[in-house]
Amino acid sequence: MSEFDQVLSTHSVLHDLTLRMLELARAEKWDDVLDILPAHRLAQQQAQDSSAQAIDNANLESLSRLLRETDDANQELIARLSGWQAEVGAILEEIRLTQVNGRRLGKTYGAG
Repeated sequence: MSEFDQVLSTHSVLHDLTLRMLELARAEKWDDVLDILPAHRLAQQQAQDSSAQAIDNANLESLSRLLRETDDANQELIARLSGWQAEVGAILEEIRLTQVNGRRLGKTYGAG
């Protein structure tokens, strides 16, 4: 396998994982997104560690296209995860307020 083929393969794995995470995020399958995260982190590290010193223009274009597609998917994934983070934060705040109100009621009425 050539150096370029190795670099392309490494970035293809990252690309495929990113697209899978985005697909799951679109379906709001957050647990499944989190399950893929360790493999995605590993692929990202391997992609960062890979380097191709001599890439001809034809190969450079195909790698650039793959990187742009991965970046576009990452941008949407980040936006969806940010929305989910806000939603989870609101849910956690509601739970916290319920706990606080429960404690107040308990103190006031001598329960639990």
